[in-house]
Amino acid sequence: MYIPTNSVNLKDTPQLPIRLALQGASGTGKTYSALTFPNPVVLDFDGNLNAHRGKNIIQVPFTSDEFVDSLAKRTTTTGPKSRPNRRDALKNWLATEALQLTAEQTLIIDSWTTLQDAFDMQQDLEPAYTKTGGIDEFAFWADKQDFSKLILNGLKRLKCHSVITFHEMYITDDSGKIIAGKIAPLMQGKFVNKLGLYFTDWFRCVVPSVGVYKWQTSSDAITNCKTRMANAPQFIEPHFKSFNY
Repeated sequence: MYIPTNSVNLKDTPQLPIRLALQGASGTGKTYSALTFPNPVVLDFDGNLNAHRGKNIIQVPFTSDEFVDSLAKRTTTTGPKSRPNRRDALKNWLATEALQLTAEQTLIIDSWTTLQDAFDMQQDLEPAYTKTGGIDEFAFWADKQDFSKLILNGLKRLKCHSVITFHEMYITDDSGKIIAGKIAPLMQGKFVNKLGLYFTDWFRCVVPSVGVYKWQTSSDAITNCKTRMANAPQFIEPHFKSFNY
């Protein structure tokens, strides 16, 4: 049997890192279940880790203005529009520190929602203009898509597992009317429909009854999910140990 030059046999390759999206409403255990992954390093944009003090969790404090200022310069240093540049701070951190994480670790971004808010605020300080002097809204959405792609493609370069938490919203049509029953990750713009391409697994965090938390692994009439696991049940325990490739 001929084996092409420079090819590899998947039988002999190690398990690839998991890139997991955890979508859910507040209180469904997104952060708690993400922290079950090995040796978590949390890029904390939400500032909701107080309940985990005393645990062996590394926090990268993107909620801290001083920390963010150490990574990226502010566009405006004085006045009411002076604010930390979290957009570029994250890009700089992923291009340096993140590349040193090992296969035994997990990078968690908590959450995509507040990360996108940080992008929006920074872009507000650096608007693009049309030839007539108006704000170029098309440039804003193009830049937002490019930023999202940069972050998500950056995760593919890492040796470690990665998890991003997403808040969710009802899907609406062009008129703003809610499409019955449909729920999607909270993000403005058409790029939200391509998010799933960047993850090996996409689960929805659900609470089917009081005090019971689950990961939904497959799609239904309400939302889209996916997994690399073969023959996975629709609902599994929300823990890293539930993965079985």
